[in-house]
Amino acid sequence: MKINYLNAKPKIKKKIVIFTEDNSVFIEKMILGILPRLVKNNEVHLYLSKPLKTMKMVNAEVVIDSKLNYYCKAKDYRIYKDVLDYCELIKADSLFIARLHQPEILLSELKSRSSKLAITSSIFGLQDVFNSRARMNTYLELFKEPSFQHLLLFSLIGKDIKMPDEFYGIKKITKLFDPTYENPDFYKTPQNKARVKLGLNQDVFYLLYFGSMYYGKGIDILYSASKLINDKNIKIIIASNPKTINFEFSDKVLQNKNNIIYQSGHMSEKNMGYIFAAANAIILPYRKTYENGTSGVFVQAALAKKPVICPNFYPFKDVCKKYKMGLIFKVENPESLAKSIIKVKNHKNKFLDQTPFLNYLSQIQRWDDVAGEILKND
Repeated sequence: MKINYLNAKPKIKKKIVIFTEDNSVFIEKMILGILPRLVKNNEVHLYLSKPLKTMKMVNAEVVIDSKLNYYCKAKDYRIYKDVLDYCELIKADSLFIARLHQPEILLSELKSRSSKLAITSSIFGLQDVFNSRARMNTYLELFKEPSFQHLLLFSLIGKDIKMPDEFYGIKKITKLFDPTYENPDFYKTPQNKARVKLGLNQDVFYLLYFGSMYYGKGIDILYSASKLINDKNIKIIIASNPKTINFEFSDKVLQNKNNIIYQSGHMSEKNMGYIFAAANAIILPYRKTYENGTSGVFVQAALAKKPVICPNFYPFKDVCKKYKMGLIFKVENPESLAKSIIKVKNHKNKFLDQTPFLNYLSQIQRWDDVAGEILKND
C-alpha cells in the first residue's frame, strides 16, 4: 500500500528513504524528530511495516510493506532486499536505517549488488559488538562497503564511549548521546499532584521499574531484592507488559506482594509522565549482558530529574558517578540492590538537587543535529 503525503517542493537537493525494521515507540519518535529538517528541500520517503500512529504529521511519501513485519520477526534474509530495490527504483540518493538490527544480512545484501546509494544507520550501545567477535567483524566488513557511509552510535556517554580497538580511527562512526524522546515538560507534573492522579500515598518512598521484562533487564533480581526490604514506607512500582517476559519468570509473583505495585499492560503517554513524576527514584536492575549497552529509561529518569539505581558496570556506573545521578549496586546481586534502595531512601534529600540532571541533559544533542548527521551522507 502506498500513501502519498508529499507536498511539492522546489529545488530538491536529495531523495532520502527512511527505513525501520523496529516498530518501537522510541523509533517512531526518532523518525518524527528528524523529519522536520530532512524534508526541507529534500524528497523524503518512509518505508515501513505499518503506518506511524501520528501519520498526519508526516510530510513525506509513505510506503507500507506488509511483508516487512514477517521478515523482521523471522529475521528473514530479505529484510533489506525490498527497501534497497525500492531505493534503486526511485533512484534515491540516500537511505537511513533508523536502527540496524541485522548487520550480517545487510552486509550480504550490499555485497550482492552495486549501488551508488549512500547508507546511514544507527545502533544503540555496543554490547553486541563486545560480546561477539563475529558481530564486530561484520561491522568492520560493513565499513569497507562504499555504499555504507555512516554509522550513528548512540550511547549514554556520547563521544566518550569506549569502543573496541579495531573501531578507533574509523571515520564512518559518529558518536552521539542517547537522544531525548520527550519534551522535559512531559515529566514536570509536581510529585504530589502526580500521586493524586495515580492514587498513590504522599508519604511513601516509591521506586520505579519501567519498561520491558526481558531476561537482561533483571526483573527477577529486583523481585529477589524486594523480599529483603522490610521498610513499610518503601514500595516498588513495576510498570511493564508481561508479554515481554522471555524467560522462566511468572509475573504472578508480583501481584500479591505488599511492597510491590504492579502496573501491567499498556500505559498511556500521560500516565507514563505521571508515574515518573510520582516516583522518588528509578531502578535499573540490569544483568551483566547490558554492559557496554544503553538505556532509554536512564534518559527518561534524567528528564524527570529522578536519581537512578544502576549496576556497577560500564557505562552506567561511569555516567552515574560523573554526573552524580544516583547510586550503583553490585550487578546481579539482590542484597546489594536492596541496600542501595534503602540508602537512596534514607538519604533522599541528597538527591533533590536538579543540577546534576541538567548538566547531563545539556550534553545531549537535538534531533535537528541528528538529522544533520544523516544529511552529511554524500
